[in-house]
Amino acid sequence: GIRDIHCSLVGSEMCIRDRPTADQVAEPVADKPSTAGLRGWFMAAVLGGLVVLAMIAILRLINSEQPAGNAFADRSIAVLPFVDVSDSEKDAKFFADGVHDDLLTLLSKLGDLRVISRTSMEQYRGTTKTIPEIAKELGVGTVVEGRVQRSGNRVRINAQLIDASNDEHLWAETFDRRLSAEDIFQIQQGIARAIANSLQATLSPIEEQVLTTTPTRNLDALYAYQRGQLAFDQTTGDSLRAAKGFFEQALEHDENFAAAMVGLAYTYIYLPTFGSFSTAEGYRLANELVTKAIAINPTLGEAYGARAILESRAGDVQRSMESLKKALSLAPNSSLILITYAMTLNRNGRGQEA
Repeated sequence: GIRDIHCSLVGSEMCIRDRPTADQVAEPVADKPSTAGLRGWFMAAVLGGLVVLAMIAILRLINSEQPAGNAFADRSIAVLPFVDVSDSEKDAKFFADGVHDDLLTLLSKLGDLRVISRTSMEQYRGTTKTIPEIAKELGVGTVVEGRVQRSGNRVRINAQLIDASNDEHLWAETFDRRLSAEDIFQIQQGIARAIANSLQATLSPIEEQVLTTTPTRNLDALYAYQRGQLAFDQTTGDSLRAAKGFFEQALEHDENFAAAMVGLAYTYIYLPTFGSFSTAEGYRLANELVTKAIAINPTLGEAYGARAILESRAGDVQRSMESLKKALSLAPNSSLILITYAMTLNRNGRGQEA
């Protein structure tokens, strides 16, 4: 899989497999309470009661204003594979998987969230396990479920965010839009923003920009890109060659589709491992694509991750580390970037950090 490919690329050794009790409180002793003493006791009792009432009022105010999502201090989230409910619509399943994958990619760019990777979620496709069971196994506080229905020139996506502790909804919404690349991205951005708001995640200016950026307005380019991503994740020689073809198709439909450039760059980095062409040629083409992608969209963390691999293989460790830090600042939940970073650290004698 992708870990083994990283092993060959990075050469990492990692690849070898007080409150006091009642009897502690002294009882005050007095022979006879004076009038002044009684008056003082009464005033103290009144003031004490007022303090208690004030504290209750403050606590009620805090609890009434505190959103449910604030309970999840680590803001951890797992997104189950989206269910396709289309009626025999051609390619509907791949479309539902593509929407799920794109949403995860978007969420991975929000630093205040901890997002479980798509690969880890595949084991729950069609599962009969309950939300609390899944959340416990993954160590998350919330789970997202989604359903996709595509029919003609319309698409409907249902999504819901569930509190894993009590299996109750924190947020749910249905999006019914025309079938266009722009509308699909707007739905995904809307879901990501709703999740962030529900969990009280703080968004940086760059993250705000990500949630308003439309990577492509060409639907055919989007379809080809989604197919490329799904093929790439299988990480075999044949699947990577298929991914290369899909990313090339995406760029034929939209020559400025930066994410497709990055996807194609990764295939050029990995395919020499399977003997498709020389390493030097693959790295040269990958570098050209990454440079162009960053010029078009400098917020693509995956682009800097690809650049880091190329810099590492060229022997420029310092630049590679800088690119990786930049990549993680833009996509802190990307498992691909995290693995690249870990392997690079280990290769340079920083095993504990790795």
